[in-house]
Amino acid sequence: MMKRISSLALAVLLLALIAPFGLRGAAAAENLADMPGDSRQLVRAVAMADGKVLVTGGNNGTAHLASSLIYDPELNKWTAAEPMQKARFNHAAALLQDGRILVAGGSNFNDGALSSAEIYDPASGTWSSAATMTVPRYSATASPLPDGRVLVAGGSNDSGDLNTTEIYDPVADTWTPGPNLPAPRKEHGAAVLGDGRVLLAGGTESGIMTNSAVIYDPALNDFTAAANIPAARYVLAGASLPD
Repeated sequence: MMKRISSLALAVLLLALIAPFGLRGAAAAENLADMPGDSRQLVRAVAMADGKVLVTGGNNGTAHLASSLIYDPELNKWTAAEPMQKARFNHAAALLQDGRILVAGGSNFNDGALSSAEIYDPASGTWSSAATMTVPRYSATASPLPDGRVLVAGGSNDSGDLNTTEIYDPVADTWTPGPNLPAPRKEHGAAVLGDGRVLLAGGTESGIMTNSAVIYDPALNDFTAAANIPAARYVLAGASLPD
């Protein structure tokens, strides 16, 4: 039952990721191939530039995972990718402008909250180390900005929930502090809007499930309040639609 639930949940997420590429209809979700190997939770899935999807890390309930998988929606097939350098779950991940994928933070059963980051290069099929974040964090989000940088927002670590953000520059391989969120937020959804701003919605805010939303404006380097979502929710995902 655990594998069936995990596969169905990932199928819905994969459909949201690959829909902008126009590869399959809505009915295809129930026909997606199961992932090979163990069931896994708290993974991150990122649509790559070629339309394939990279799924990284997670845990199977008893062990954390470094393994990575690539889903090909044209063939409805999974293949193994090179494992990450560090096992992690509940991490943040984002597609960079050059087609590489940034993975940052998360946690594992040995180390707790992680500050390490690494980058997957689809051209070589390999992972390389990236600069370490300024603070460890898990249950955060990573959102690409129009200038190629990546906003990592919120999350939690052993000190508690975080209202901090940081911005990764892949050219300089550096992290710099971003503006603080209005309140500590984790397990929220994030999506890049058509104008380059970033919507953060739901999650838990100061430890309480919330329906609030905020928008980050890269031009102003600040957050402003957005309309509340109709009902509070957490551990959700956000995806930008083609329109």
